[in-house]
Amino acid sequence: MRLELAPLIPRDGSWPAFRATAYGPDAFGQRLIPLARRWQRHRTLLSAPRVLTISFGLALLVVLGAAAVGLPRFVSVLVLGVAMIPVVALVARAQVAPPPLAAALAYDRRLDMFERLSTVVAGSRADDGMRELQRRDAFQALEAVNPSLAFPYRVPRADLGVLAVAGAALALGMLAATTAVLPRLGEPPPPSALAESLGSAEDGAA
Repeated sequence: MRLELAPLIPRDGSWPAFRATAYGPDAFGQRLIPLARRWQRHRTLLSAPRVLTISFGLALLVVLGAAAVGLPRFVSVLVLGVAMIPVVALVARAQVAPPPLAAALAYDRRLDMFERLSTVVAGSRADDGMRELQRRDAFQALEAVNPSLAFPYRVPRADLGVLAVAGAALALGMLAATTAVLPRLGEPPPPSALAESLGSAEDGAA
């Protein structure tokens, strides 16, 4: 019985192409690369408000809980640092070139091009002459595409409130982490370490 391990990079092209080498050196592949990156950044921007709201909201709850139970300040700072990991992940995701077939399908569906691009990327079973005609037609379609109109960098209005909540959660979390003290109403603030040392020195001198 022989065991086979699954490949680290799937053979079906579903793995992100970090160096964009999967697009090929021809004119069609090189033209598709900037369009694919545009689509990748567009969908990353659409997912950012909810991801940031969840991350910053959870961080705020942990920071407030840590301050309420009197944990050291570095715990709150550490939590805020962990909350920034999704931000780095979103930036990294926006720089990744998606698989060629996924990008071609995205533009086909967005612009109603009836799979003109994805047919060329996936590979047609037609004869050489028909494949060449399909490739020329797809390249002409690519030349006419305006990526800024197809996938604009614009957050939907429905997500603007979500983005505002994420910003408020981050601001409150940073405020709670910098103060790291939640004094109760009607109670004096705790004495500082300097005041305690001066008081002990005066008691010793007396």
